[in-house]
Amino acid sequence: MVRDFILEFTNNEDITTVIMRGLLPVATLILTFVLRRLIPAILRRIVRSMGRLARMTGLGEDLLREEMVEVFVPPLRFFITITGLRLIVLLYEVRGDLQIRVNTVYTTLVLIAVFWAIYRVVNRSFIIWYNRAHQRTERDAAFNETIVQFLARVAETTVFITAVVVILQQWGVNLTALLAGLGLGGLAVALAAQETLSNLVGYFSIILDRPFDVGDYIISGDFEGVVEEIGFRATRIRRSDRAIIHVPNAILASQVVTNWSQNLNGPRRGRTRLHITVGVTYSTNADQMEFFVNALRQMLEANQRVVQTSVVVNFVEFGDSSLDIMLVCLVRVSSWEEIQQAKHEINIAIMRLLAEQGLEIAFPTRTIVLEQTEVDD
Repeated sequence: MVRDFILEFTNNEDITTVIMRGLLPVATLILTFVLRRLIPAILRRIVRSMGRLARMTGLGEDLLREEMVEVFVPPLRFFITITGLRLIVLLYEVRGDLQIRVNTVYTTLVLIAVFWAIYRVVNRSFIIWYNRAHQRTERDAAFNETIVQFLARVAETTVFITAVVVILQQWGVNLTALLAGLGLGGLAVALAAQETLSNLVGYFSIILDRPFDVGDYIISGDFEGVVEEIGFRATRIRRSDRAIIHVPNAILASQVVTNWSQNLNGPRRGRTRLHITVGVTYSTNADQMEFFVNALRQMLEANQRVVQTSVVVNFVEFGDSSLDIMLVCLVRVSSWEEIQQAKHEINIAIMRLLAEQGLEIAFPTRTIVLEQTEVDD
């Protein structure tokens, strides 16, 4: 009687077949979970046999192994998950149009996994290239982080657009008709996206004209800080209080920009020009002046931040209330904060030299002479 009930409940199928049909999906899920957990270990084993690739990249086997795990584990886990679900669906023998749709969805998800992996490889490759090149050419003005960011965005955008086109073709979308439709609505889109387009034009203007680079300290209108990233729409600037502001590129491209990280001799990163005027009192005699000027020159040349060949120190003018000494030099700095620190160090050194020589800083004074005249009675 129990056997008849089971056969009727299972549509007269063999009990073994029913049990296997119920257990296989569970076994597939367990296998999928186990493979997801094993992916990092499997990748590390594969990389151990890729010593030649490690030598070509110059990363070393340990670092290359960790980079490969970092890049490929998420896409591979995604691929294993969708493949496991695909196997479970196959166990239920889906047919007809539903089977076609399931195949299309699975193929789309596989393509997403593939292009996701490619995107991560491109992104990580540019990061590694920048870090290694920056270590070799840290003081080389020819190396430009802004260009690296630009090339990375172009490559990533290319991968994304290619992925969209391939997936749309997989779903049978007529790209020609789609582009024609976009052409008909192009005017409306252009009007709606006018601000976005102006920011994009501003981005290319900044890249081509290079009024500033990533890492420069700039002042433009109400915006002031270190440039951290130049994006397609906006430039990210970190202020002195460590807050981040996002300034639209159209604004930066149309405003006056003061760049504190570029000197008067050209866009050579890491140097800036200092011009300081020291005015001493008229009680200073010629010998004291000559000795003080030489001491100032030696002080600047001994400063590690100062480029020795750029030092100019001279007594230049008899001012209205002071004897003016001009100090000009180039200092090696990489940020606005370092510029201020260099000024601080030099100003403190000047004050100490003044105290050693017994000289005083002049300040505007006016002497009033009262003449007493005799009044006739």
